[in-house]
Amino acid sequence: LLAEGLRRAGRDAGGAGLKAALEGIRNFEGVVGTFSFAPGRHAGATGIIIARVEGERIVLVK
Repeated sequence: LLAEGLRRAGRDAGGAGLKAALEGIRNFEGVVGTFSFAPGRHAGATGIIIARVEGERIVLVK
């Protein structure tokens, strides 16, 4: 999600530019859910998944 916000912000990836880019994200398919943001709506994930790469496999840690 952060990477997508930075991509959208481009050269204006400072505080205000990144905030505006993130607020434009709708229906972002993340690992733990689908996220949409807007001005005044900044709720993010309520959980996380931790994994590691072992060789060519992704292994769930937590």
